[in-house]
Amino acid sequence: MIHPNDLWKQAIEFQKLVFDNTLNAMTQLQTWTEKTMALFMDQTSWFAEKCQDAANNRTETCQEGCDMLKKKMEKLCG
Repeated sequence: MIHPNDLWKQAIEFQKLVFDNTLNAMTQLQTWTEKTMALFMDQTSWFAEKCQDAANNRTETCQEGCDMLKKKMEKLCG
């Protein structure tokens, strides 16, 4: 029979694994999107400089948010 503490430990480890995998997939998608947008912006002459700055700002904000979320989850899951 499984001890309740072991069951909770397994459940927490599973949730951490799911979170790590999801965050990794989200980070890969964000990186791919960032590279694609940078390539698009570099190849189009009509794309305004303000739009490029806004896109870069959005990318930095998303990256900071992901980093903060990861730190919080690591702190919670220990």
